[in-house]
This record gives sequence, C-alpha cells and structure tokens, in this order.
Amino acid sequence: MENLHKISKLQQRYSLGSKQSIYNRINGLGIVPPQKGYVSSEQLDLLDRLDKHLRSGGTFDDFPIQPEVEVEPMEIQAMESAPQQERVEDLYLRTFDWMGGIIEQMIAQRQSDSVLERFEQLQKAAQMGWMLPTSAIASLIGIKPRGQRVEYGNFSILRCDKRIGREAAWMIKLSVNTVVSNQKDTDNQIDY
Repeated sequence: MENLHKISKLQQRYSLGSKQSIYNRINGLGIVPPQKGYVSSEQLDLLDRLDKHLRSGGTFDDFPIQPEVEVEPMEIQAMESAPQQERVEDLYLRTFDWMGGIIEQMIAQRQSDSVLERFEQLQKAAQMGWMLPTSAIASLIGIKPRGQRVEYGNFSILRCDKRIGREAAWMIKLSVNTVVSNQKDTDNQIDY
C-alpha cells in the first residue's frame, strides 16, 4: 500500500498562513488526492519541489512540472533470444528514442516563450505606465525582482509604494542610458 500524508499537516510543513494556500497549490498542480484529506508520496514530492521553487524566488507560472510519461514494457521474450550485445544496443536505442521525444517536447515548450514577446510586453507596460505585481514581473523577466530597482535589458523596473493584492507594485521605464546611447548612435550615423 502506498504511503499517504495528511493534507492538514502540510500547512505547518511549508509554514503557510492558511489551509487555503495548501489547497491552491494542490489545485494548481492538478493533484487529485487518492483519499479525502491525504496526498500520496509522489504528490508530496511534487508539492515539496513547488515549495522549494517558490521559496527560491520562482513563481507558480514558471514551475517546471515534468510530464508523466508512459513507458511501454520492453519485449523481454524477443530480447532473451538475442545475444547480449544486441540486447544492450537495443536497450540503448530505445532509451535514446524515448529521451529524444522528451527533449523535443521541452524545446517546443521553451520556444513558445519568446524573448521578444516578453520585451514587447515590458515595452507596452512602460509606454502605458502600468503598475504590475511582483509575480507578473517575475514571469516576464524570469526572476523575482528584489530591492527598489532592477535593471533588465534596456528597462528599469522600479518598486512603487503601492501594493496590488498582497504583492508589491512595480513600474517599468525605459532606461535613460539606453535611450541616450541610442541617440548618440543615430547622431554619428552617416547616410550614403
């Protein structure tokens, strides 16, 4: 029988202020408890990884949930009749094929998060003068902003005195140094 862990103990385990925080994590990860009020060891491991990720400055949106992969059982009878070397080579080939599929899925996911799209979103927020919460900034730049000012590319991200929900509010501005250096470059351009 599988080890089960009480959900009620997780609030203390992760030092969270409310039970709702635990259920938000469980629901956000798509965890279906095997029994009311309990999670399995695998589910607990996933929750532990999420907690560590969040405490290191990550966000829920950038948490890497590994897809479940079904591995087809190998045809042992056919392999037993083959010489040892052929069985090992066949095992290696199947393993590399399987790993190649996983890597292709991971690359496809990363390519969908285009750097230029994130820069365009930062530029639009700067032009519109929007205040964004910490989690939105973290999803755009890939790290949780700390301190009063963060430089990212040609953007200055400034902490405001206001809050959005429970999070600090941030304003995005185009960096003055970048604008000045771009102006100098155009002044020195020679038209032919």
